Amino acid sequence: MKLKIIAILMFCMLALTTSITAVKTTDTSKNNNPIITLGNNQPYPPTNPSPSDGSVDVITPPMLSWDCSDPDGDPLKYDLYVGTSPETQKLWEKDISENFCEAWMCCNYGTTYYWYIKAKDPHGSVSYSDTWSFTTMFNEKPSKPAITGPSKGKAGVEYEFTFSSIDPDGDDVYFKVYWGDNPDQFQEWTDYVKSGEEITLTHTWDRMGIFQMYALACDPYGGSSEATFYRFTMPRSNVYSFETIMQRLQSKLNIFTILQKILQA
Repeated sequence: MKLKIIAILMFCMLALTTSITAVKTTDTSKNNNPIITLGNNQPYPPTNPSPSDGSVDVITPPMLSWDCSDPDGDPLKYDLYVGTSPETQKLWEKDISENFCEAWMCCNYGTTYYWYIKAKDPHGSVSYSDTWSFTTMFNEKPSKPAITGPSKGKAGVEYEFTFSSIDPDGDDVYFKVYWGDNPDQFQEWTDYVKSGEEITLTHTWDRMGIFQMYALACDPYGGSSEATFYRFTMPRSNVYSFETIMQRLQSKLNIFTILQKILQA
């Protein structure tokens, strides 16, 4: 009887020890295997990266995506690690709730980036993808826009201006234009045109003054030119109405009459 009681106690102690050990987790660095929480399975490792591993000519900034699921159906969150070599990968985005992320940090042209994903379930279990890589495309920015049009005008009159730019890669370009009479940084975005092709825009200034307009040329891959500045002036008119002229003459005559009386006194 005593032996049965001792055996039961030993079994209970062993079960309790196993349960306590099972709910602990280890360090979650990629080189360690986490201990799974009791009754919980770790997420499947993320797979099927986009861009695919080893891709080249990737547009910047790229949209990274991957496939991942959890055998228990748990919702997952992800951490994104990125670097320009396998040794320099570091955490860039934490607790991503979707299986995609715009990699705004991968914006340099002609650069190879390395990345991996850490998948996490709500119970502390994690899994890791392989390390993947991609190389961004080589891209040269368009030339500074050429702007042609009048340099002087009148308020309330519509004026035409033409813009053109040459892209060294032969890419189509569009223009961002600031007309100088609005606090917004850019007031107009054009459609794409062929490299070197002119596009005409019109604008009306509703007040007199000196306006510093400028434009940028952009390609579809994030390349942006330096700004071209253009000065447009609308001086005050020197044309006066007949009534204004007569009022000014009368004012001058009144002053002359007063001076004449003072001198004769």
